[in-house]
Amino acid sequence: MIRYRSNRPPDAVLRGRLRDLANERRRFGYRHQFVLLRRDDEPSGIDRIYRLRWGAFAASTILDSQLGAYSMERLGTLLIW
Repeated sequence: MIRYRSNRPPDAVLRGRLRDLANERRRFGYRHQFVLLRRDDEPSGIDRIYRLRWGAFAASTILDSQLGAYSMERLGTLLIW
């Protein structure tokens, strides 16, 4: 049996670009970041941008609940992205 194999490029490069945009312009949401990425000729859709942003937020929230508030203060900005 032949199964479908995804040929989507890895998300690491796009995550890095999103992280850079978020650090540069902290108050921009995923929609504004989508527009900025489109200006830089990024072909990804808004749903993918949302999924990558939400995944980063969910990961930091899970770590926040596991480590506690005191540990998060010690870690500083490492877990923002």
